[in-house]
Amino acid sequence: MDNIQEYFKDTKDLSAEELSLAKITSRELVAIYEDYSKSLKELETEGIYLSNRLQFCDEVNSVRWRVKDPIHLLTKIVRKRKEAIKANNSESKYLSISVENYKEIITDLIGLRAIYLFKNHWKIIDKYVCNNFRVNKDENIVIYHAHEDDLSFYYENNYVKEINGIELRYIRSEKASKYRSTHYIIDANFPHNFKLELQIRSILDEAWGEIDHFLRYPDHQEDAQLKRQMTVLNGAINGCEELVTTYFKEFQERNIQVLPEVESELNHIAQQTTLNNINTSAEVDSQNLDEKLKNLALYSDTSKYLKNIGIYAELAKHHAALQAAVGGVAG
Repeated sequence: MDNIQEYFKDTKDLSAEELSLAKITSRELVAIYEDYSKSLKELETEGIYLSNRLQFCDEVNSVRWRVKDPIHLLTKIVRKRKEAIKANNSESKYLSISVENYKEIITDLIGLRAIYLFKNHWKIIDKYVCNNFRVNKDENIVIYHAHEDDLSFYYENNYVKEINGIELRYIRSEKASKYRSTHYIIDANFPHNFKLELQIRSILDEAWGEIDHFLRYPDHQEDAQLKRQMTVLNGAINGCEELVTTYFKEFQERNIQVLPEVESELNHIAQQTTLNNINTSAEVDSQNLDEKLKNLALYSDTSKYLKNIGIYAELAKHHAALQAAVGGVAG
């Protein structure tokens, strides 16, 4: 943008009046704008890397990410300063923001969002995030929820977890808007010096959040009728969430019931097809080999459920033995 100060005049949230209320000059904002614009490529590279890393978690259904728009960055700074001044909050970090420190103060220059299908997957994804990302130890992990929610899927309020000698604290926060999501502040990988926000939420919570944001933000947040309508929609979606959770539990229980049979069959196959018992010079009919490969597929399909109930490792040794045996036969 060739003349950013001229652009300010035509932007409601960055007008001279708004900047005066926020007690910040256009010169200060231009300095931040120019510095941030130079960092966009670096931010995009980091965003691509981290979003790809999130997708290695099997329970993550999809990943979205974005780099904060430069103008949105400036309007956020102005808004936060106005809020702090109005609340007489002299401790607000935004009152001391500058081109030298804005990357330390703004925690969502990159926004990552991991979507999962079932609430039952929350702890699995949380564990993956904590083990694979540099979660900032000075920022609480915030679990946003509604008053009526079943919170058994999450950690208790003020729960502290230690990861590699670092303590991470979880805080539950009830939202009147019924917004549901878990937020982490992540430190970018060295040598980058900025922070980013990672959100994880169910696919149904994502649907409601996107619809609510599209309809109400930024100009209709206080529209009483729209608020009521979105509350009705939220209740309907939450009912769907409860049904999905019930269905998942029933489906999981059915898979647990067949595990002894699957384990017995895999154990039998592994014993019958070990390399010690295979005559490498003998011909193996294709039907027998196809049967073994079919059982391998059965194991692969079942294993994703075993991981969720904590007994995946118990059957992994059978899988390895069976693969080795089939490999020997095929060779």
